[in-house]
Amino acid sequence: MSAKERKWQDEKQALQNYTDLLLEQVRLLRAKRFGSSSEKTRFEHPSLFDEAEQEASNTPDPDPVVEEQGEETIVEVPAHTRRKVGRKPIPANLPSEEVVHDLPEDKKVCGLYGHALVEIGLEISEQLDIIPAQVKVIRHIRIQYGCPHCHQALYKHQYRASRFPNRGLRQAF
Repeated sequence: MSAKERKWQDEKQALQNYTDLLLEQVRLLRAKRFGSSSEKTRFEHPSLFDEAEQEASNTPDPDPVVEEQGEETIVEVPAHTRRKVGRKPIPANLPSEEVVHDLPEDKKVCGLYGHALVEIGLEISEQLDIIPAQVKVIRHIRIQYGCPHCHQALYKHQYRASRFPNRGLRQAF
């Protein structure tokens, strides 16, 4: 091999090493940015896809009780608790006023049979009204009426509370 060929071989090898180095850096940067290390998992929770490991372990999960009755199969699972969803209650120590929304007397008659309606319940919603330097609770009470004979109709005042009361500057003056 001549000196020229050896020089080209060395230069080719150096370029190949440099290309491999650049490709490895690109692979590592992609793995760092888009790889699973950016989506860290907790080891306390079992993985959904490690069935082979679960079968290999000698501590099987407790199975639910299964009872067969004829052609139906009943599966009992242990009870669990859920967190209550919704807003926190308004403190009882705030001053409050009650606004009762009732049906007019001529509307307290069943539309199907004409019988007088009887009160069957209340629907209470609370609205926090914040006035600068004042805070009070406005409790809207809608009396619900039902027919004692047909037990199908439910009547109540069609009041819709505004989520954002109109308190512009014009009203203040």
